[in-house]
Amino acid sequence: MIRESDGEWITGDMYFYLNYFPIIQTKIKKGTKVGERIIDFPEVWEGVYWRFHYWHQARYGGMYDNFQGAKHCIEIASRGKSKSYAFGSKLAKNFILGENELARDKVKSLVAAYQKEYLIKDGTLNKFIDGITHCAKHTQFPSRKLKQSMSDLNWRAGFLDQDSGLEMGTLNEVLGVAIKDDSDKLRGKRSSAMLFEEFGSFPKFLDV
Repeated sequence: MIRESDGEWITGDMYFYLNYFPIIQTKIKKGTKVGERIIDFPEVWEGVYWRFHYWHQARYGGMYDNFQGAKHCIEIASRGKSKSYAFGSKLAKNFILGENELARDKVKSLVAAYQKEYLIKDGTLNKFIDGITHCAKHTQFPSRKLKQSMSDLNWRAGFLDQDSGLEMGTLNEVLGVAIKDDSDKLRGKRSSAMLFEEFGSFPKFLDV
């Protein structure tokens, strides 16, 4: 989305995050110092704006690399900076709509951590589920699922055609992976997005 007056723009991933992904946030009650924990759409925080641009440039490149892209990126930040919500939003957008106007079907997205609890205890996958649930209730985006399993950490969009028995729909997929001590566990799991949580508590992270 580009602002015509000065060329300022936000990425498609951030547009989805701002408009379709309510988050739990602290808002100070007017005239007090009391912070209320409420569910509301994100505000346009500067740090989050830079995060989404950073992701976009790692994926697609920028002027610094002649728009070659295809790079990894990493962020170190303190708590409460909406990192897991941004991750969850990216997963939800890829799951519901695909990655971009070309890659819309059979798009696989993956989030990994050293332990399963980092993904499901107030983790990225909980936030992803809240996001796709919101979109199913309040938008006309596709919402049917062939698979949704927190125990298997696997979600697959689509539906089973009753006449043919064939799987139909986008067949986009989200997969959670607990690496533990198997640094080769992601081998062969080719994905449009591979996200990693809590790498500060992730032995042999660089090997992975």
